[in-house]
Amino acid sequence: MPNKVVVLASVAVAFCAVSAAAQGQRRQLAPHQHGHGTVNIAIDGSRVEIDLDVPAADILGFENAPATAAEKVAVERAAALLHDAASLFVMPAAAGCRVEDVEIKMEPSGAEHADYEVEFAFVCATPAVLTGITFAYFDKFPAASGLTVNVATGRGQNRSELSRDARRLNLGGN
Repeated sequence: MPNKVVVLASVAVAFCAVSAAAQGQRRQLAPHQHGHGTVNIAIDGSRVEIDLDVPAADILGFENAPATAAEKVAVERAAALLHDAASLFVMPAAAGCRVEDVEIKMEPSGAEHADYEVEFAFVCATPAVLTGITFAYFDKFPAASGLTVNVATGRGQNRSELSRDARRLNLGGN
């Protein structure tokens, strides 16, 4: 797990970038919707890559630079939860999937917003039995209410909408 100072410094840099955007950044970034994010999943052989793009408010409960002790603790807690990828994306035990890597970034999104962009990499011993993924993500981040999930496998592509009430992604025979 990254050092607390590194995590806080990364968040501070991201929020400085948000402030720069508020002062007249020229490029336009895509708008985001609190409570809803996007997930892109690519399955290639034994490798499963999951890219999560969500508003910082969904992860932290706020989007301003962490100023209070409670906000700094929230940033540390979020980093710990995101690094525990296997508890966010629950795959069938028979698939034998293990987390290989997690990369967390915060990016400005408009004048006063920030997004978390997180890349998760898993390797599965028996990918043929990876028939679904349960998104326990919704249990870890109460402000999150929905995800648009795009999946690409060797058999094709599809899109699903997941929510707190419908959190299982069916991959079929992937």
